[in-house]
Amino acid sequence: MFQTHDNVEHLAMMERIIGAPPSSFVRKCKIGGFYTRIGANFVLNWDENTEDGLYVKTHCKPLEVSLLVLLPVI
Repeated sequence: MFQTHDNVEHLAMMERIIGAPPSSFVRKCKIGGFYTRIGANFVLNWDENTEDGLYVKTHCKPLEVSLLVLLPVI
């Protein structure tokens, strides 16, 4: 489903499509250093302005947007 070999890019794609994981999940991650804590929230260590970041922005649409296309208009 996600065409990448990079862990952070994979997380960025998943976040873009289904949203950020719960803080309780991120706190349990012992390795990787993929997230930075800012106050009570966690932010993915990901630069959206790189070539990969722009790819994720343009090719990975939030699930709500994709569902709106599939649902019939009543």
